[in-house]
Amino acid sequence: MWLPGAGHRNNLNAAYNTGNNQLLPINAYIAAGGQSRRFGEDKARVLYKGEPLIRRVADNASAVCRSVCVVADKVDKYKDLNLRTIADNFPGLGPLAGLEAALTDHCSQANTASGEWILLLACDLLIVRPSWIEMLFNAASNPVQIVVFRNEKRYESLVGLYHVKLLKTVRERLRNNELSLQDLINNCENSALPLPADWPVYSQVNTKEELKKALQQDNPG
Repeated sequence: MWLPGAGHRNNLNAAYNTGNNQLLPINAYIAAGGQSRRFGEDKARVLYKGEPLIRRVADNASAVCRSVCVVADKVDKYKDLNLRTIADNFPGLGPLAGLEAALTDHCSQANTASGEWILLLACDLLIVRPSWIEMLFNAASNPVQIVVFRNEKRYESLVGLYHVKLLKTVRERLRNNELSLQDLINNCENSALPLPADWPVYSQVNTKEELKKALQQDNPG
């Protein structure tokens, strides 16, 4: 098992950007373990601009990340979409459980090529720009353990970078039923960036009405 710490540098991003066609040394994980109760069906599979939401998220992430994996309630749940899918180790405990599964999977790979950070993304993001991922990566440095965007009220916790050193802390919080990602971020060394200028009004959807509004915004009139 690869253990973090050996190669963590203050300036991680020196040679990486999409302009020189190099992938960032991070693996992306898409959190898809929720029940989609408000949506009424598996929103990860809902079509947006002719493509399942989760497939769009994966394609955007793969433009700059070394690999993309889904964390769901069942192994191979999205195999039909050609997406590697692992299962939560703490079923039913929300996004924090997804983060734990992602960190565990990342650390289990006997390979340091993908670095010490993972990118955690929501499955219902309408857009994930590679430039946003680069912005997060550019802010990743010691002693920071979490890099996220922040709006006026809260962190955008499911478009964020998480350091592998967090794994022990995340497991302890799960065992203590402290399940809030917002609280995790508040209690760890973090770098909170302002939202990018091109951040959309509807960045992700929880209901069919929100999806309808997002589509109307894309196609006014």
